[in-house]
Amino acid sequence: MSTRVARLALHPLFVLFFNFVGNGLLKTTGAHLLATSILIAAAGALCVVIAHVFFTALGHRPVAALALSVLLGVSASHLVFASLPDTFIFTALSLALCCWLAVGYPGSLPAFVPAVLFSLGITITNVGPAGLLFAASARGVSGWIGGFRKSATLLLLVLLAAAGLSFVQKSLYPSANLFFVPEAFQEDVGYTFIPHSAPQAWERAASLLGHVGLFALVAPQPRVWTPQGSEVPWVTFQGSGLAAYDGTGCAALALLLAAYGLAAYGIVRQRLWREPILQGLVLATAFLVLLHFFYGDDLFLYSCSWVVLVLGILACGLLGVARSDAKGASAVTTVLVLLAVLTAVNNLRFLLALIDLYRVP
Repeated sequence: MSTRVARLALHPLFVLFFNFVGNGLLKTTGAHLLATSILIAAAGALCVVIAHVFFTALGHRPVAALALSVLLGVSASHLVFASLPDTFIFTALSLALCCWLAVGYPGSLPAFVPAVLFSLGITITNVGPAGLLFAASARGVSGWIGGFRKSATLLLLVLLAAAGLSFVQKSLYPSANLFFVPEAFQEDVGYTFIPHSAPQAWERAASLLGHVGLFALVAPQPRVWTPQGSEVPWVTFQGSGLAAYDGTGCAALALLLAAYGLAAYGIVRQRLWREPILQGLVLATAFLVLLHFFYGDDLFLYSCSWVVLVLGILACGLLGVARSDAKGASAVTTVLVLLAVLTAVNNLRFLLALIDLYRVP
């Protein structure tokens, strides 16, 4: 697992964090693919566990918290990226950790510095949403001025630690990049998007919002084609719309949209916009939406960055309904359980179709 370290500018400390564990699994299993699969699947499972702790810490009842964590586990993003040998699932893991800390240890530098450092080490842009979750929680316990000071301190400590660890990684693995060297990001310039017309900007915005709010959770029927010169087919949700859902998908999507509406009602009814955790989740999601409006080609590749945050916003809003009365709590639990079941059926069918598509004869 130590051979693929040259292209890690956007994943600055990934090798340092995981190469020892990966090599240990390799020696145990004797197979690169199996070792990588175990590591990726373990990260996906741990993400679901931490998310469950987060939803419980928010105040959800046991069944509702379990349904929310199951919904994360069977989401399109999680099923795909907890199965593929890549770094994406570790972003979801790191942000789930930061969400929990924002509730359980708001404004705590000893808790957040290693968590944000880990998140930045996975993907450098993670410092945005992770830092905003900390800033919102710090503002909640220390006020605006205190929260600003703590946030500045967090950023300074994390960047200094990351720079130091980057030198350590470079000494251990000479082919790895120093993440703060501008030349390391030259390749990524090709992934930027600049709209040249209003229709082009609207099309990008609609596609991005679809990926953030819908496709990351409930998979539509993908577009499949084999580009010229490629030996394998490509799969994408780019250009997909509501017409790309079949019966089960339509039912899951309708229930998801109903859950969003119920969450919005809960936020307004309980005035939850004043809650630091909801503010942090919204700001973190907005940061990613703005970032990926201008950066990225296939937007589903970045869905691990926002799927936990979107479910966190949903959980906060539904908590406002659940707190209203016993009927509200029962309604929230029922909606979440049905949504998790329908999403699981739809997305497992999607995953099995992918397996058949890429199955080696």
